[in-house]
Amino acid sequence: RKAEGKLLRHHHRTHVTTEMRADLRWWCDWLPTFNGVAAIPRVVQPIVEFAFATDACPTGIGGHFRSEYFFDALSPEESKIHINVLELAVVVMAVGLWA
Repeated sequence: RKAEGKLLRHHHRTHVTTEMRADLRWWCDWLPTFNGVAAIPRVVQPIVEFAFATDACPTGIGGHFRSEYFFDALSPEESKIHINVLELAVVVMAVGLWA
């Protein structure tokens, strides 16, 4: 990766390392056999209806699933926690309740 940022013009040159050559050989061998289909087969997931909603804000958190719900007010100390952490925490709570 030493060459990054140094090849600023089309006439600049760099040394091709052994690792680079191995990568190029692999691509040259593999590309002619590629038929446009992904090498890793797509796994078909069964459709499972398990949708729930959660939300968090500095004053409280809550979640809803089918006819069930939960909510809780946050303490002044908890309301200082970063919103991303609160959002993740409420998702974890919902999964713990309904999974």
